[in-house]
Amino acid sequence: MKKTLSINLNGVAFYIDEDAYSTLKSYLNDLSKHFSDAEESEILKDIDARIAELFTERLNNGNKTVVEMQDVEAVIETLGSPNQFDVDGDEKEPQSKADEKKEKRKYRKLYRNPNDVILGGVASGCAAYFGWDTTLMRILFVLIVIVGFGWFIPIYFLMWIIVPEAQTAAQQLEMQGVEPNLENIKEYIESDRFKESVKRVGSRTSEVFLWLFKALFILIGSIIGFAFILVAICVIAAILVIIAGYSELFAEFIPYYTINNTTAIILFGSIAVLFISPAIGLIVGSIRLLQKRPNNTRRSHWLGWTLFIVWIIALLTVIGIGISLNNELPQSIKRQIHHSFSGMMVEETRNVPQFNSLQLSGNITAYLTQSDSTEVSLRCPEEITDKVKTEVENGQLKIYIDGKDWISDDIYAYIHVSDIDEVVLTGASELECLTTFTTDNLSLKLLGASDADCNINVKKQLHIESAGGSSIDLKGYARHAEINLIGASDLDAEKCKFTTCRLNATGASDAEIVVSDSLWVTAVGTSDIKYKGNPIFVSQKSGGLSSITKK
Repeated sequence: MKKTLSINLNGVAFYIDEDAYSTLKSYLNDLSKHFSDAEESEILKDIDARIAELFTERLNNGNKTVVEMQDVEAVIETLGSPNQFDVDGDEKEPQSKADEKKEKRKYRKLYRNPNDVILGGVASGCAAYFGWDTTLMRILFVLIVIVGFGWFIPIYFLMWIIVPEAQTAAQQLEMQGVEPNLENIKEYIESDRFKESVKRVGSRTSEVFLWLFKALFILIGSIIGFAFILVAICVIAAILVIIAGYSELFAEFIPYYTINNTTAIILFGSIAVLFISPAIGLIVGSIRLLQKRPNNTRRSHWLGWTLFIVWIIALLTVIGIGISLNNELPQSIKRQIHHSFSGMMVEETRNVPQFNSLQLSGNITAYLTQSDSTEVSLRCPEEITDKVKTEVENGQLKIYIDGKDWISDDIYAYIHVSDIDEVVLTGASELECLTTFTTDNLSLKLLGASDADCNINVKKQLHIESAGGSSIDLKGYARHAEINLIGASDLDAEKCKFTTCRLNATGASDAEIVVSDSLWVTAVGTSDIKYKGNPIFVSQKSGGLSSITKK
């Protein structure tokens, strides 16, 4: 069984086995002999700091607590032997520029530069990382702040918290893309001595600004952080209320097309994360600044990146759901009511251009068939053939009688079309679908005792407006339905399934519907509403002698 010893390197305690300790001690003794001058003591301190960094990295990667022989050997191989300084520098083979760039990319890490500080050394650290001029990087940061109306400021302060400071010579070398071995550390220390006085003078001015901005960040960060947490708590409370079955409390504030099983919960959960992630970052950062805790630890590094990645995922989720819901909205629902038509239809085949909307006016019966071709045929008494008009204006097919001196029940229209998104029936006209009509969005508008018997498959939104004793018989399916019934209108949708539905009924209207997910119902007057299904979201309001019942 090997003995385990405790050692201290640069203020960091390590457990090391006996053999590894002997090798490390011999290596450190060789270094002490080589750098024996008093002026080179700083080199030994930076080498100790570099060894501590390498040991910490290997222990974390290996999930172990004791430094072993292979760890010491790996560190010695990385740093190099003191004997290499005895070799004439002319014996080194010159590196090509390409090889030099590869080497710099290999060892380059992002740090804040304490030797060139205005506000935390973020800009100078980024400039060193990308190999840019520091002044150009600062100008770029200022331009981003101006063009972005200040949105980059919180990102800058988050980088100030997350990105560690290059405190040791090894970290300074890594920031510049130079391998932090013994030779390079020695050269850096010796070439960097003349900067010490300048650094001290500059740090006095920057230190004042540093603490002023830290105090400002703590104040603003804490206020914004706690405000974000309060908003997130409210959003989470809303989710819990919806899950608990009291979702009607939010019926007037939530667009009904967003409530579809888990979609709303995912959406609101992502919104909560959008507030929680920066709130945690701001509050934790403020606490660390107050406690003067070091921000270059492995834990703080991963916490910052984890919060940032989670925030990006939540943002993309909200954007994705928003785009999806926007696409589900009807793009060309037109709400035009025409009262001046009172004509009749005729019988014959008519050549008409493409259309996606239909309007019937007068005592006309139309049969609608979905097909690849477009065709319109009329059947009516011969004497009124020339009075039957079929016109297409702005993509809408209008069928009506030119004149008011003809009354007949024998006027029929047979319509074949590939797609249609609007049907307007006025003046006791009738519409019957001979086939199941599949479309993305559909608007049905009935006025003046008109009737519609439709078998539909609406993938997105169905909009229905019915008034003046009109009657609608629906079969099939519609994802989202918005229905307004006025007067003595009647809706029989017992054989049509809606995913979500918003129904408003006034006067003496009647309706029977089937809903699976979400339902908003308002009934006024003597209206009678019956619904089937087990919607997870129900909001119902009734007034007068109206009734809303579940069958």
